[in-house]
Amino acid sequence: MLNRIDVILDRILFGVQILCNCLLLIMAVIIMTMVVTRNFFGFSFAWSEELTRYLLVWVSFVGAAVLMRDNDHIKIDFLAMVLGPRANAARRIVIDVLTLIFIVFLAWQGWLTAFSRSSSHSPAMGLSLAWPYSAIVVSSVLMAVITALQLVRDCIGFVHPRNEIAAAEQEQ
Repeated sequence: MLNRIDVILDRILFGVQILCNCLLLIMAVIIMTMVVTRNFFGFSFAWSEELTRYLLVWVSFVGAAVLMRDNDHIKIDFLAMVLGPRANAARRIVIDVLTLIFIVFLAWQGWLTAFSRSSSHSPAMGLSLAWPYSAIVVSSVLMAVITALQLVRDCIGFVHPRNEIAAAEQEQ
């Protein structure tokens, strides 16, 4: 069951990675166009700065979910090196639970903010401000699923520490 969810999640996050790369490319083209039109033609498009700002918000938040899946966020691993397998599994469970609580809170606040901003519109593009704020909700949902799966794995590793040691040896 976990493997099936992993496959689905990996496919979704692969699509998210492609989306982030496309958004970065679009941002680069818009900024390059903005520089050229401003310096050589004396004007710039009113929507260009606003759009790049909103795209950056989406890339940052949704990209954070990809980093979470790959376990690439900044962390201090001193305790992980010092603790034994069972204590390390307990440490990871506590971290997963705290992370999940924070992500659920972030998703809830993101939802409330996006909903409250839905009647406001951006000055240059007239876009509902719910769109940029919804990046918080989308990324939080992805990160909550990733963290919940990791929590299940860590609980299994805590109950069956030998399986965790064997899995760690296979990774090396």
